Amino acid sequence: FFLETGNPAKVLLLTGETGTGKSLFCKYLQRLIILNPDVLEQWLPIVVQVPDLKAPLTSAVSETLIKDLVLTEEETELLKAAQKDLGLRLLLIFDSAEGIIQSLKAETKKCPSDNFYMRNRFAVDWAEAKVIITCREESLAEINQREYLFAPLDSKTEETIKGFFLERCLQPLSDNEIRSFLKIYLALNSNMNGEKRR
Repeated sequence: FFLETGNPAKVLLLTGETGTGKSLFCKYLQRLIILNPDVLEQWLPIVVQVPDLKAPLTSAVSETLIKDLVLTEEETELLKAAQKDLGLRLLLIFDSAEGIIQSLKAETKKCPSDNFYMRNRFAVDWAEAKVIITCREESLAEINQREYLFAPLDSKTEETIKGFFLERCLQPLSDNEIRSFLKIYLALNSNMNGEKRR
């Protein structure tokens, strides 16, 4: 998986239709990490609503740390400097990135290195961090090489670095899948409730 030790991927683009659960997945992942002490020692998950950012293309991380975690600029700089020593890595989950797609398309046409990852200086300032970006599939429909909007680039060739970008698409459940899930869920919960009464 994306967070496993040894996985070189730095960016995961999570797409899907409206209502498929991208935001819910992000919140679930954050909660799962926070409730698992072994994983929490390695990752600090922060969910960021991209529409709430003032400068998502250039200072998404520092703005998030200052606004959401209430860190001062000095504390942000200390965290940046100490991240490797602390062994704590940020998992930055940028939810609802549709609003920045058009700007990124225009910027990367002019200069490929002006993508989300490079402009926010992840490789320089947050080298240990991993990034998840969620976006509705229809916002990216006309874009063939999505990695050029979000992935780390080789500074010399301005090409994406192999293995550093993943893309996954959430699919909605069919009516049959929903019925099957509910049957299993109800059966498991009725068994658990019956055991509690004994």
